[in-house]
Amino acid sequence: MMEAFQRGFPYAAQPTDKPPNLDSTLKVVEVAVPLISMLARQMAESGLEVRGRPQLHEPAPDLVSDAFDVALKSVRHLQRCYAATTRRVVRLLSRQQLPPVVSYGVRNMDARNPGETTSGLFFINDRLDRFGPPVILSPAERGEMLDAPFRGAHALPYIDLYNQADVALRLEGNLRECAVMLGAASEVLLNRLMLTLRWEEGLTPEDSSRDWPDSLITRIKRELPPRLGGNWSLDEEGVAPQHWYRSVYALRNRVAHAGYEPTFLECLTGQQTLNDLISWIGDRLTSGKRLKSFPRTAFLHYPSRLGRQLERLPWLERMQQDPNEVPWSITSSRWIDAHERLVRDSEFERVPDPSRAALSSIWLTDQKEPTSWILTDMQTGLACEVEVDPDLVKIQSDRSFTKNIPAGELAVAAHARIPRDVIRVGPWVEQYHINPLLHVMVDRSDRHRPWPVHAVRSE
Repeated sequence: MMEAFQRGFPYAAQPTDKPPNLDSTLKVVEVAVPLISMLARQMAESGLEVRGRPQLHEPAPDLVSDAFDVALKSVRHLQRCYAATTRRVVRLLSRQQLPPVVSYGVRNMDARNPGETTSGLFFINDRLDRFGPPVILSPAERGEMLDAPFRGAHALPYIDLYNQADVALRLEGNLRECAVMLGAASEVLLNRLMLTLRWEEGLTPEDSSRDWPDSLITRIKRELPPRLGGNWSLDEEGVAPQHWYRSVYALRNRVAHAGYEPTFLECLTGQQTLNDLISWIGDRLTSGKRLKSFPRTAFLHYPSRLGRQLERLPWLERMQQDPNEVPWSITSSRWIDAHERLVRDSEFERVPDPSRAALSSIWLTDQKEPTSWILTDMQTGLACEVEVDPDLVKIQSDRSFTKNIPAGELAVAAHARIPRDVIRVGPWVEQYHINPLLHVMVDRSDRHRPWPVHAVRSE
């Protein structure tokens, strides 16, 4: 590597000290690629006639790049065969894993004199960032980073998968993983958008889960056109949804179902296509009557875009500051989590375990007795109202845990479990039904419904 660097940058100073002798294994791969055969095939595919024998001692950069891809494909083939034979974990070689510059030589395969070799350096990737310092965040950027889990809760699952696709594409060269992660990122994004729209319309998680199509494409066709408008055709050329369907959704399916290995350009196109779809949806959601119909959804999914427009949208700023509004991000996120748990129940029904559940009491801070007792099984996300043995479960007399909570407000106190503390268990339901601090409804209607166990509470 140092020799290649010195040849590429002859004016760089020589290192003054000898590099340390590291105890490591150096892997060197040499692959011979017939350039004439490659060039002849490319010309034939372009409809050009090959006449004579071209001089290739100084090949065009594009031909060197194509030859390198052929060599890389040969090495990856050997790696796959080795992994299949030994069943050992093998990371397939890619451009992104190699140093930015490699050396190559071109010579006549019939020549016996090594002096007839023409040498050169090939710039194979743009991974120069690995040699640079980390990006230093400004105070404003640090604040935005720390605030991301709260303001950007809806985007984080999508951004996480998108970043994984980006790493696979640009750092690892794992093109299959990139295609699959782009497909997963887009599905998460579209699902959370559709669910946020349902949350803002006031559906309960139970009603939503019972009417949730299995197919992503069915959901898109049924849920988004009537709410966002626009051309959502997946067959018509020239529209953003069709581009996404072809370059992201279909590519992901080819990889997942047929083992297809996409090209770098296909993955890069898929990434750009997904970005274009997000921008196209944002154009529809953050303007006109749709912004008036779904202001919470628009702000949750496009906070930066709408944040820059608040000066000309005073009604939206007043809405955000309205004390009667629920916290949009955390409330809708809890609603989505409940919906997804309920959808999974159709395949794998949750079975709560009272013995592992946590015991809590619900209080109004100006009362002397709790309004209810609940068990919460955190593994399943289910809770139930219970009756406790008053001789075993003692109520904290000093009430210090409510001293900083205004009078008449709700509070939840945790209690240590002891044997036989619970004498009656109500029906298991989603937590928001019986824990008023975990409300999920946009209009707070879940806080005004009778809690399920009341109808069957023992006298």
